[in-house]
Amino acid sequence: MEQSSKRVRSELPSGDPTLLNKVAWSRRWSDPLSSVDFAKTARSTAMKGSGRRSRVQHGLALCSLAWHAKWRGNLDEAMGYCLSAESYLPERDYPEPRARIYSILGGLHFARNRFDLANCALDRGFWLLRDTPDEGVAEAMVDLLLTRAVVQRHTGERARAGITLGRAQELGPEEMRPGVDYCTATWLLSDGDAEAARIRGVTALETARTQNNTMMMPYLLGLLGSCDVKLGRMDDASTNLETGLRLATEGQDERVTCFLHRHLAQRDTELGKLDEAKVHLETAARLAKRLNHSFERKRIALQLADLFERLKDYKKAVHQHNLAWRLQNETRMS
Repeated sequence: MEQSSKRVRSELPSGDPTLLNKVAWSRRWSDPLSSVDFAKTARSTAMKGSGRRSRVQHGLALCSLAWHAKWRGNLDEAMGYCLSAESYLPERDYPEPRARIYSILGGLHFARNRFDLANCALDRGFWLLRDTPDEGVAEAMVDLLLTRAVVQRHTGERARAGITLGRAQELGPEEMRPGVDYCTATWLLSDGDAEAARIRGVTALETARTQNNTMMMPYLLGLLGSCDVKLGRMDDASTNLETGLRLATEGQDERVTCFLHRHLAQRDTELGKLDEAKVHLETAARLAKRLNHSFERKRIALQLADLFERLKDYKKAVHQHNLAWRLQNETRMS
């Protein structure tokens, strides 16, 4: 007589999206385009299933897609993925992925000059991880800390940002080391210490290359190029910035492409190539506007205003100053 099985038939469709989600998340730094493909496949597979497990895997796929969309600068797309993911991942049952979502939301709100909403999102993320040992959620915690440090740095809390970065340095798993070092170097550069920033950036780039972290490389090359401009190392600046722009274009990362054009404009301005600088800044401005990146638009507008003053085109300079003021007035701090 055949024995009856006590196993419950899986509610998931064939091609369990759990493994697809794990592969998508593990490849996000080294092969972002492949990671997105795996996440999309995991999502479509989960949507064919039913029950709690399918819903969870659907939510985790949306988390990966939101993370990539934020990094590429597609703010509206990232916001949509985050809001959808929240409906599949209840906070009580999935505090770590929800904390990751809140970190992404913090970055999105910051990019739109809504520092108040950014801090609210980050506060919620930290609250969700409050009772979990740091080593159990190090990745999500470091994500939150890095985003918090960026917000603190741009709201005048420079000392606090340094403390926050120090905490991220203590907790950061090895795969997040390039990102932690990048944020720390950016903090040092904004504080006027280009030499220390460059040293930290070189270390981060070496780590990224060792890990094949292709996502961080154009960001780090942009940082090093900006340091080189400050230090008067124009040949090195050109090499780093142009290599970074090539990698950003290949990786279809419009956010860092925007950053790199702004850095290239800084280089050309220092070299007295004002017309070339204008081309780079206008390209950056178009990208930032299309991405709805208000914070970056303000920085570019101020840089363009300064450039037009150098070119003695005062009408355009006033226009850019007015744009920067309008974007500043839209900023919400609390």
